[in-house]
Amino acid sequence: MTIYCAPCERDFKEQSHLDQHLRLSRAHRHTKPTQKQSQPGGQGIQKQLSHRPKNYGGTDWPTPNEVGSHSRTATMGKNQQQRSLATPSVDQGVRLQKSRWTIIPESEHESALESLVLHSHSLEVLEARKFLVRPYIIEDTADKSRSSKRCRRCNTSEAKSRGEDCTFHPSKRNKYNVKRPYKCCPETDGKGCTTVTGHNFQLPPHVSRYTDFRETPASDGQAKASAVVLDCEMAGVVGNATGEPILVCAIDYVSGATILNHYVFPSQPINQMRSQFHGVTKETLHNAHSQGLTLAGWEGARTELWKHIDENTILIGHALDNDLSALRIIHRRVVDSGILARSAIGKGGQCSLQALCAQLPRVEIRKNIGGIHDCLEDVLATREVVLFCTRKRDEFKAWVVIQQAEQARLEEERAKLRLEREQEKAREKLKLEKETVARGIPPV
Repeated sequence: MTIYCAPCERDFKEQSHLDQHLRLSRAHRHTKPTQKQSQPGGQGIQKQLSHRPKNYGGTDWPTPNEVGSHSRTATMGKNQQQRSLATPSVDQGVRLQKSRWTIIPESEHESALESLVLHSHSLEVLEARKFLVRPYIIEDTADKSRSSKRCRRCNTSEAKSRGEDCTFHPSKRNKYNVKRPYKCCPETDGKGCTTVTGHNFQLPPHVSRYTDFRETPASDGQAKASAVVLDCEMAGVVGNATGEPILVCAIDYVSGATILNHYVFPSQPINQMRSQFHGVTKETLHNAHSQGLTLAGWEGARTELWKHIDENTILIGHALDNDLSALRIIHRRVVDSGILARSAIGKGGQCSLQALCAQLPRVEIRKNIGGIHDCLEDVLATREVVLFCTRKRDEFKAWVVIQQAEQARLEEERAKLRLEREQEKAREKLKLEKETVARGIPPV
């Protein structure tokens, strides 16, 4: 059984290792050990890990149990559930000072929301950034031919079928076998070798998924969150290479309280787990599902989120269009940290969440081995970036000026390199022409 130091976010195999850490670590140099930590036998403080998320930066955020939902810790494997927790006694002032996450005083809650409202993106901006802001109607699309129903067997358009039979090849075409592309027959010409009555018309995949999109419900008179930060982790599934959510996290923008921290079990089989990005393995997800601690696909995740928001809620995220698309949600009140930074800088610039956190609120994230994303850490980091952009306007403008100057310098260097390459090509061409003339060959 391992022991965990919450302020430092480190595991120790034995109590003696933790005691040595408490004596020598700078983080605990001014910490006075409590009587419990110096108990005989070196047992220290050991208590079972509960349904509680990571204690990032030593700040006690409200847990999912306090807002009626399970935390990610509750769905971990048995080894992690058996981990003990050792929390050294740290002065509360030191804890708040060391916390990476901003704590907004209650007296400033209203002003924080007002600043956020002023930075909400217009529908034109959201549409330009590939957000779906209204229900998808095929008749309104510019290219109706790509949006019309086609037969899945013979690829005939519904508008051009004219009641004809469906002729097709049952086997899949192998484009690399020119002599016999279809295993079902030796013929290489013609529409197919099998004919049936009637077609199997279906919408194209890029259109059919839009039929599942729904607008966020209107207010029902019940109190809902004013602003929520949202993030999802994805895994590729059969029939959807973009991916389906396997983990959804949401926190209250003002208080930082955890609203959702759930695993999601996709309805389709997973063929790309992408554990190298989010750290969630198939075994972990299946264990959580067997214990009944997962939501039922994207529909279950969307239903759970809608319990806490309505159409008036401001949704915040980084590249939020991906998360809303995964949950099939149409929402019009959005603040995206990437859009805030990109629109201010203009062309170029690093606007990844990790880069923005390091440059604006100066918060380091994904410092683990491999830079694996932690969904809950990402929503807290997104909150920090948006708080910085909306509340520290002078500092944000100063950062924008620096970024624009850097982009201008880089663009000047690129233009200089392009000019040098063009001049080099011109010199080589002139040299080739001279050699051609010297050999008595007329230039082309």
